Amino acid sequence: MSKSKSVVKAPPTTRTSIASKLATMASAGKSEEIPADNDGVSMSQLVAELTKQQASIKEDISVLIQESMVPLQTSVNALTETLASFQSRLCATETLASDNFSPLSAAEKTIQTLKEQNATFMDRVDDLENRSRRANLRILNVPENSEKGQSTVKFISEMLMEVMGQEVFEKPPELE
Repeated sequence: MSKSKSVVKAPPTTRTSIASKLATMASAGKSEEIPADNDGVSMSQLVAELTKQQASIKEDISVLIQESMVPLQTSVNALTETLASFQSRLCATETLASDNFSPLSAAEKTIQTLKEQNATFMDRVDDLENRSRRANLRILNVPENSEKGQSTVKFISEMLMEVMGQEVFEKPPELE
């Protein structure tokens, strides 16, 4: 074989076999002389064809990637809008909750204060009722309408004075 530019003939097989031959030759370090095949294809033609194929494949892959990105981008945009909607609703809910938290807290404090006051007042009422009962006297077996037109308080006061005597009461007791 001579050192001049030689022609490589491609077999009537696929382009991948040509590419595999070139890869084999490159890995073997045979870049000076490339044997010619039956078709008479030069190395420069082969490299030009491979470069065209490479550019075509890059363009096809780029187009496929761009086409497959459109539905994904649409889906991402829809998710972004939904997320923004949820965020705005969440912010509105948090604002509403914080606006209601202060009055609710004040109402709970007021309720607690009222419960304490109510308990205090109930204790006082019980105490007053018990004290009131201690000062009450029950007089039994007095016939009805025995006061004969005078006030009941005056009648009971005179009756106590009469029944108990002057040793117990010096003057008629004061009654309410």
